[in-house]
Amino acid sequence: MPPKSNIDDEEEESVEHFEFVYDSEDQEITEEIRQSVTKLIVRGPNVKTIKEGGFKECENLKEVDFTEATALETIGEWAFFKCPICENLKKVDFTEATALETIGELAFWKCPSLLAFKCPSNVTSIGESAFQDCSKLKEVNFTQATSLQTIGLHAFLNCGRLLTFKCPSNVKTIGVDAFAICENLKEVDFTEANALETIQEQAFRKCPSLLAFKYPCNVTAIGYAAFSECEKLEEVDFTKATALERIGYRAFYKCPSLLAFNCPSNVKTVGQYAFQQCENLKKVDFTKATALETIEYGAFTDTGPEMVYVAPNVTVVGKNILQNCPKLQSLKIPSVNPAIHIRLYTALYEDQRKNVFTLDDIVSVYACNPIKNSELLENVGDEKSILDQLRAKYIGSIVDGSRRLLSIPDRNWWLQFLVNNVGDGTDDPDMRTLLDHLKTVDIKRVRQLAETKDQSGRVAKSVASKHIQKVFEER
Repeated sequence: MPPKSNIDDEEEESVEHFEFVYDSEDQEITEEIRQSVTKLIVRGPNVKTIKEGGFKECENLKEVDFTEATALETIGEWAFFKCPICENLKKVDFTEATALETIGELAFWKCPSLLAFKCPSNVTSIGESAFQDCSKLKEVNFTQATSLQTIGLHAFLNCGRLLTFKCPSNVKTIGVDAFAICENLKEVDFTEANALETIQEQAFRKCPSLLAFKYPCNVTAIGYAAFSECEKLEEVDFTKATALERIGYRAFYKCPSLLAFNCPSNVKTVGQYAFQQCENLKKVDFTKATALETIEYGAFTDTGPEMVYVAPNVTVVGKNILQNCPKLQSLKIPSVNPAIHIRLYTALYEDQRKNVFTLDDIVSVYACNPIKNSELLENVGDEKSILDQLRAKYIGSIVDGSRRLLSIPDRNWWLQFLVNNVGDGTDDPDMRTLLDHLKTVDIKRVRQLAETKDQSGRVAKSVASKHIQKVFEER
């Protein structure tokens, strides 16, 4: 059957104006039609789909009319690929296309003149790269998009003039790179996005104008580099992020304007380099993060916090999580797991930030004993370095520290530690005070430990051991 047209053969040959009416999916779209059609009219109850590549490379196509496409459900992949209409297309309005459900992959890819898109009510998915590289696209209206569930991979990638995105209420997934490199995107609104479950990898990466957003309530994970390199991002409000469990690898990498991170209550994992190079991040607070178990390698490397409060239930800490944090002055570790103290202590010690720890922090490393203290010491350093730090940094507090150490239930190890390492002379007033304090402990047990030490030959007849004996005799 010949294609339906409202022109005669002479007009068709002139290719000045050729309207092609597409009212049946059985119609053959010949190469002749592709080269000649200037206006496409989609109409009638028999057209539910514009097939994949259906009107690709229509070199003279300048206008598409969907006003009578009442049954249209799907615009297939590559439907208008390499059509001149794409160069001049300024507005796409599917208001009357009430049956439209799918906008396929690359449907409007590289339409450099497209300014606005209004999504109809029944569309459930926007396909991969559907509006990618629409460099002048400023407005995407999802007001009526009550059925939309998926915004696909690269859907609005590199739409440099897009200003805002308000996520529709029923969207469940925002795909990889969906809004990446949208240079003028200033506002992302998830206020009504109660169905949103997943923000995938790099979804909003390199959006340098994005200032702030409120995180949705039902999203369980922030994907790899989801908000990385958002240079002006100052605030992320996690107040309603009650379902969030994982902050992924480099999720907020290179967000230099971000000022604070208050970890939500149900987050279990902060991924590798999650906040790396957030140089103005002044506050890291895990006070409410009661479910937090793991802080992975380099999570806060090259950041600027002055105070970090580590959650009490953390059981795994990666290396270098606070490497190169020159402004760090306070680190609070309520955890009773000494391995956590060790990991943090080691990371900061190697980074010459050991002054961040208080005496209580160092005491806690050894006072807790779910694993062998000797193994802890191997991870931190030799005994002398520990005492040197205590003596040099906390003069006047070492006695209080020793009192705490000697009051714990399993004090024998600590007694041995002190006997072995109390010092090598009497000119140290702090050591003298410590030795005086030893009078108040179990003298018999201390004497036994001192004798055992001498007999072992480790530091035979040490000066410290002699001074302890002298203290006992004076008593």
